[in-house]
Amino acid sequence: MEDDLAVAIINKICSSLKASRYVKIFKFGAASNAFTLLASTLIRGDNLSDKLYILDGDKYSTENEKKAALDKVFTGTESRTYELKAAAEGKIKQFNLPNGVKPEQYIHYLITNVPLDGLGGEYLEIIEAARDIRVELDAHNYISNILTKLGIDRPSGLTRVMDLASRHPEWHQYVSEVTDWLQPVVSDLMERLPENDTVDIT
Repeated sequence: MEDDLAVAIINKICSSLKASRYVKIFKFGAASNAFTLLASTLIRGDNLSDKLYILDGDKYSTENEKKAALDKVFTGTESRTYELKAAAEGKIKQFNLPNGVKPEQYIHYLITNVPLDGLGGEYLEIIEAARDIRVELDAHNYISNILTKLGIDRPSGLTRVMDLASRHPEWHQYVSEVTDWLQPVVSDLMERLPENDTVDIT
């Protein structure tokens, strides 16, 4: 995961799948680091069947961009290099952002357009604070300024924001690439492994 916003999104996905106890989450910082970490994992010969690397979706969003990034970390013409590249394909997933939109900006859009029916005051105050934010030059402020205005600490604030964003009809499409990979893997873990075994989300 790139940052704490992405971690909050994954935590929401895991919670909705009743899978939190089966998932370990690691942050790696810049999106390019995902490819380096994936390469090192493969070179070590680690099992990738229960590991996934997730991008925010605003960089390396096409398969060609991902392939070019993998080409940078897997260099050489040996047959093993090609085998490693092939093994890496499909192990980096992303959230489905609209073109040209940053993650924080899109989450802001979701929470300001979520259906209001049945929402409690704890959600309505987030929507009200979000609607006061129009345009931010720094996309991070679309969420940070909401939490600052409401005086909410960041970890619990991000949890509340994701709970709210997940009520928007577009949420499922936004997280579908990750959910589609995670759901069968976690279901398999639930059936065959004790609770202390996990899947790694990076």
